[in-house]
Amino acid sequence: MFKISEEMIPPPLHGRGRKSVYPFDAMRIGQHFDAPRDMGRHNGDARRRAICMAARSYAKRHNPTAKFTTQIIDEHTVRCWRIA
Repeated sequence: MFKISEEMIPPPLHGRGRKSVYPFDAMRIGQHFDAPRDMGRHNGDARRRAICMAARSYAKRHNPTAKFTTQIIDEHTVRCWRIA
């Protein structure tokens, strides 16, 4: 059995899950950021896909009108733009 407490303790204020690695919430339309292609466990085209999936997830949860696009700039860089 669980004991129910009468003590009023406020719930935690932090959100669920981990904080995004990418700055989607701070971006305005027309802005972009560059990410290294060899960051973490993703390399090359996998980095571009990881950013796309993260952007899609951000938009779905936080801002359904936000749209992002990515492009591989050179052998070391992936760029992500907010387009809407």
